[in-house]
Amino acid sequence: MKEIEILVEVYDDINKTKEALKGFKYVGLKHTIDEYYYDPKREELKPDKNNQLSHCLRLRRKNDDYSITYKDIS
Repeated sequence: MKEIEILVEVYDDINKTKEALKGFKYVGLKHTIDEYYYDPKREELKPDKNNQLSHCLRLRRKNDDYSITYKDIS
C-alpha cells in the first residue's frame, strides 16, 4: 500500500467546504496522531532554517494501528 497525503489550506467555513466536497466519496473519519523524531547528530535529519523536517522518523497512530516510517519529503 502506498499512502499519498494532499494538504490544502481551506479559507471557507466548514459548511461551504463540505458542500464543495460532495462530489467526492466519503470513506469515513480516521483519527491520526503523528510523532516526528530527528537526529541532531546527522545533518540531513535536522530541521531546516524554517524548522521543517525533510527527513525524519515518524511514529504514526491511526485509529488503533501503529506504524513506524521513515519520511523523506525532498
